[in-house]
Amino acid sequence: DRAAALLTDKSLLGMERVPEDFAVTVTPLQERHVAAVRPTLMVVQAAVLLVLLIACANAAVMLLVRSTRREQELGLRRALGASAPRMARQLLFEGGLIASCAAALGFGLSALTLTAARAGIEARLGLPVPGGLESRDIDGTVLVGTLALTLVVGLVFGAVPLLSALPKALRASMGDASRGGTESRGRRRARNTMVAAEVALSLSLLVGAGLMVRSALHLQYQDLGFHPAGVVRAQMGLRQATYPAAADRVMAFERLRESLAQMPGVEDVGLVSMGLFSTRFTTWETEGQDLDGVSRAEAVRWLVDERYFDVLGIEIVRGRPLDASDGLENEPVAVISARLAQHLFGDEDALGKSVRLAAFDMPGMPPEEPDPWARVVGVVADIHREVAPDPVGDLYLPYRQVGPAWMSAMVRFRGSPGPFAVALDDAVGRVDPDVPLSSVGRLDETVAAAMKPTRDFAGLLVGFSAFALVLAIFGFYGVISYAARQRQR
Repeated sequence: DRAAALLTDKSLLGMERVPEDFAVTVTPLQERHVAAVRPTLMVVQAAVLLVLLIACANAAVMLLVRSTRREQELGLRRALGASAPRMARQLLFEGGLIASCAAALGFGLSALTLTAARAGIEARLGLPVPGGLESRDIDGTVLVGTLALTLVVGLVFGAVPLLSALPKALRASMGDASRGGTESRGRRRARNTMVAAEVALSLSLLVGAGLMVRSALHLQYQDLGFHPAGVVRAQMGLRQATYPAAADRVMAFERLRESLAQMPGVEDVGLVSMGLFSTRFTTWETEGQDLDGVSRAEAVRWLVDERYFDVLGIEIVRGRPLDASDGLENEPVAVISARLAQHLFGDEDALGKSVRLAAFDMPGMPPEEPDPWARVVGVVADIHREVAPDPVGDLYLPYRQVGPAWMSAMVRFRGSPGPFAVALDDAVGRVDPDVPLSSVGRLDETVAAAMKPTRDFAGLLVGFSAFALVLAIFGFYGVISYAARQRQR
């Protein structure tokens, strides 16, 4: 609340009066840091809990079967005078001992797995692990939580045979024995219920894993709207002191592009302000104007040159792409995606309409260099700029009419690009040795790396599902085998 009050201070905002609908959202840094990965961790934790429930159901069924075999023994102990507390201590100790042995085995396997996987965790993720690899060790919190869970499971499922020690259960057991039966109706119903629950849990986990696998396959074979194979991306930055004017920066990028195009094996070079599948994109409120008035939609803004669409193979649906004549001295123009055209103009033809960014049109905020209206000269096909589905469109503006200081070169090679890092650096250095290169890499590898977490997550769920299904099959087979044996004379 104090942060919100401070941010709404009109002296900080440079406004004489704060609008009534002005609002500030304050998000803790920890929450923002884990917001993207929290859903994945919750799904993984749910899968772990489902596997644990299946294993517990398996153990409960086996203990029920075991208690059935011991029903005569427990009834005889009770008839000979054994007290209920003494029988309870014995049975609870047996259940706790079984659970403790399982917990020790689980801790040992977990420690060995973490030790073996620690070296390849960061390499597989492609980024440093928050807190370091030591934070993935089994700490005291995990140890205490697992021991508590082990104690609860051991006591709960170890107490199941205690039902046989009750007088009512003893009379039911003797009645079944007098009729020649070997298992009470209630015990048989409980066993069948647990087996059904075990199979249902394993199938639900298997269905979830199947959906994740289908999503991963869909990502693998979906139409991205562009062709990343054979394209190398490199980000270039110009010093403001060396190139103070927008025209100077445009001329510098033109020379850099020509130098890159002269490299051996290069087919074409395009310029773009951001990289696909390599950053989090900022959406801008975009206005579209026609005879019926002004409409608004969210869009991602791109600054591109005239070769960008050809280099990536982005289809021109209607109109024309940007041209080299779209410079600072000419009329502002824009190319929009088909999705943005639908949002702004519906079924009408977007060619000839006007669009602009509406970022400075917040109520009560003073206009600071508002973006001019740009005439739509072309409509291109929609592209996937990242893995997550995004309903917003794309607005492409000619970089010549802006003159940015940072641009990314999209270099398409003939065939598979060979060692390109040194060659790119030499080509840029021939124009200006002070221009730094960053984020150099193949575009298809960037796309594959962006899709890799989804594929790995699907594989993890498949592993959980297979393990749970194996547990359910063994438990189901054991119970059915025992039931068939009990029906024999």
